Amino acid sequence: MGRSRRLAAARALAWHTWDRRPHARPKRHVYTWMSIVSAQPDELRYPRQYVAFLYTDLWQSTALAKRAGHERATALMDWHNATLLETFKRYGGREGVWRGDGYQAQFRTAHAALLCAAACQRALAAHNAAAPEAERLYARMGVSCGEVTVVQRRPGYGLVQIVARSVMEAAQPQQILVSGHVLPLLLGTDWVFKSIGVRRLTSLEYPVELYAFHWWNDLAQGQVDTPPSREPPI
Repeated sequence: MGRSRRLAAARALAWHTWDRRPHARPKRHVYTWMSIVSAQPDELRYPRQYVAFLYTDLWQSTALAKRAGHERATALMDWHNATLLETFKRYGGREGVWRGDGYQAQFRTAHAALLCAAACQRALAAHNAAAPEAERLYARMGVSCGEVTVVQRRPGYGLVQIVARSVMEAAQPQQILVSGHVLPLLLGTDWVFKSIGVRRLTSLEYPVELYAFHWWNDLAQGQVDTPPSREPPI
């Protein structure tokens, strides 16, 4: 029952238990019920939702203009942004934050987030195969998941997002990393993950083991759209 409904129920209870004699007072349990509703902590007022977060970062994006020139770098960035956004949508993701040279996207499952990340890396790899060295684009990505508070139908900012971003920051170009607690959610996929060791992430008091997702592996390739969603810029 939502907060507004609880308040309405409390008012109805107060009305029906009110003694209508001129000097009568409402019964004590009415005050008790209304005080409980009003003092309810935020953790219970707002619903919580399981969300998988994908963070992306375009490696050395600031040097792209120097390598390829301003106009060419602008066209490449436009292609990169459009390709990633279309890929997010195709795998059921929702863009959360645009970070200038990367994105935060939200998914209902870690499975969908990793499929989307693999599709993004394949699109970039297809572009790089036909592009000169100065125009190649390399991205690093990180995936983590957990419960977050939903405010106005959107996940609020919290520790889950901070961990996902820290996982991305630990990745190398063309690499997709996941935190160790994500792996049990992917049982039965037959995907290949390789541990890169234990790392200390931002805002966590304990170390976390990180795993590299072999997105180029044949077992993952069959579930990912091989061609990019857009043709690379000419």
